[in-house]
Amino acid sequence: MKVIISDNIMYKGYRATAGSKMLEDFTAPYNAAIVDKLIAAGAKITVKPAMEEFATAIISMCECDPKQGTCFSLRPSCGALNRWGLITYSSSFDQPILQAKTIVELKKLFDAIRNVPPPEKKSPRIANIKDLKIKNFEFVESAYTIIAAAETASNLARYDGVKYGSVIKDAKNIDELYIKTRTQYFGDETKRRINLGNYVLSSENFESHFCKAKKVQAALKRDMARIFEQYDMIIMPTGQQFSALASLIGAPTLKTPSAKFLAMGKPFGDDVLLANTDAIATTGGVK
Repeated sequence: MKVIISDNIMYKGYRATAGSKMLEDFTAPYNAAIVDKLIAAGAKITVKPAMEEFATAIISMCECDPKQGTCFSLRPSCGALNRWGLITYSSSFDQPILQAKTIVELKKLFDAIRNVPPPEKKSPRIANIKDLKIKNFEFVESAYTIIAAAETASNLARYDGVKYGSVIKDAKNIDELYIKTRTQYFGDETKRRINLGNYVLSSENFESHFCKAKKVQAALKRDMARIFEQYDMIIMPTGQQFSALASLIGAPTLKTPSAKFLAMGKPFGDDVLLANTDAIATTGGVK
């Protein structure tokens, strides 16, 4: 099994830069839990350095681009994979995306690195299809943006040039060291997230922004749990708002090649998505 991993996943002895100048000289001192599982499964691992700064981790069995519709793509449930050894930016939402050319390969990859063994196969169920309206959906993108930015600001605070990350050599004092290091080595988008995160976590805005976003997240989890009592998966359009909904409730998502839709399962319902790929592909316009 040949596997490509992005360079925000620790692989001992290999560079782990997370696509950032802040970590351009960092070499992983140990293996991520996922890497140990891949090695145990006999995988031959290649590290791919090209990625956006502190972006979502990728584990792929092929050179494929989901944006071009050339692969199956699974974003597992939050907690389905051990994230120890991943360079994180948003602790609640970071979850590696798995990619493969075929659904068989995707299942094989997921089974190799999942936290628990796959469940026993069950008899097929009769499909019951219904249009749904999701309560509080209009607040999804705002809640996701606020929580992600807050966690980014907190997680990346460690990169200050003292203990972690690249360092400026000519700083005259500690304040200048912090400012110059973070200004020079973080990219524009990362700095924007940090600034927003610090804003929503400030004493003036914590209750009105961050706490409200967490309340929206809790309400969405309750509302979606009620929906998933009746349905095993939801077919949605692709797009940031729908992906953000899955992230907020910790649910798995699956995209098929060239699909115009995103399938979301209930939290820890990854196997249901993988078992119903044909139905998802048909709904998404794949023949």
